[in-house]
Amino acid sequence: MCAVFTGKNLIQLNQTDSTNIHLTQLAQDNNLPEGTVVNAAFQTHGKGQRNNSWEAEKGMNITFSVLYKPHFLPLSKHFLLSKAISLGVFDYLNCICAEVKVKWPNDIYVGNKKIAGILIENSIKGNNIYQSVIGIGININQSNFSTLNATSLLLENNQLYNIEEQIEIVFSCIEKRYLQLKNNQYEQINQEYLMRLYLYQTWHNFTLANTNILTSKIINAEENGNLVVEDKYGKIYKFAFKEIVF
Repeated sequence: MCAVFTGKNLIQLNQTDSTNIHLTQLAQDNNLPEGTVVNAAFQTHGKGQRNNSWEAEKGMNITFSVLYKPHFLPLSKHFLLSKAISLGVFDYLNCICAEVKVKWPNDIYVGNKKIAGILIENSIKGNNIYQSVIGIGININQSNFSTLNATSLLLENNQLYNIEEQIEIVFSCIEKRYLQLKNNQYEQINQEYLMRLYLYQTWHNFTLANTNILTSKIINAEENGNLVVEDKYGKIYKFAFKEIVF
């Protein structure tokens, strides 16, 4: 199973500040083909969601950014891209690990621990996405983390993996989902994302931006990115990024 265009133009770096930053700068000055990948053995300032950093030991994990050009996707449906890429990473990990889930908006968990993260930075023209730089980090052979909430394939399966072989599989998995999106299979993506969502239909104490606690369950994730939850009285709430934490 090989990718058709993802990673065919591969820029391999030993070290960079951030693959997302590096690829974004390259894309500004060059007419890069869709599927261009910047892959780095080590990032000095790897980027995560909500301005967080991404922790990864040198040469131990998958850390790359890919350039896609989803001109076909209306801005109002921008989160479908996040759903598709999340499902691609899910597909890869689900063949190797048990209890894999997508944690809204686009982290991947094994059980209650984070194993992968995705950061999507879109460039907009009019009402459409012009291009997307998508950073993906997957913990592969790392055994020690500064947080207790992280895991890796090594920790889950007690074996080492060939990084080069694994990244080729990831390219194929995310490209398959991207092409699904390109073929307007929105409903299938929406349904599969929901079925694989961490804490979906599970009662949980969510922390809101104002530090209040809301006991509710996730019932949907909209195409514009909002997370929809329902409390025990049947009241519906919608939250954008950073408005709810769990």
